Amino acid sequence: YYKDKGEEKVWNVPRIIKITDSFGNVFDNIDDKGMHYTIHNIPQTVRSGDTYTVWIEVDSSFLQNEYDIKWRTDKQLSENDNKFQLTYKFANQDISEHMYISCKIISHKEWHKYQSYDSEICLHFQVLPPIE
Repeated sequence: YYKDKGEEKVWNVPRIIKITDSFGNVFDNIDDKGMHYTIHNIPQTVRSGDTYTVWIEVDSSFLQNEYDIKWRTDKQLSENDNKFQLTYKFANQDISEHMYISCKIISHKEWHKYQSYDSEICLHFQVLPPIE
């Protein structure tokens, strides 16, 4: 997108280029034309008690010590910062039509593409109650 506009050097920031998850989903060639890349309602059914793992791949032209990785859910920050994967166990507090997990890439530069970060993915889930 930015290369087509001739702006690839203006926004030379680390960004997420691929997402893989424990359900076998692969989202590659991530194109963050807007504020972030959103995947609405992962196609697999998720229930409280299920465990989910997601891996990100960051543009390899940037060294890992040039940026931070920040994970969070809509309820809490994660302890997986600066890791390329997050494993999350859904709990009753996550039961919702629209629960999310997000990951932000934040370069160590003094400026950022989106004011406080450079790339973000946001994964939305419908989390159902456990089967009783």
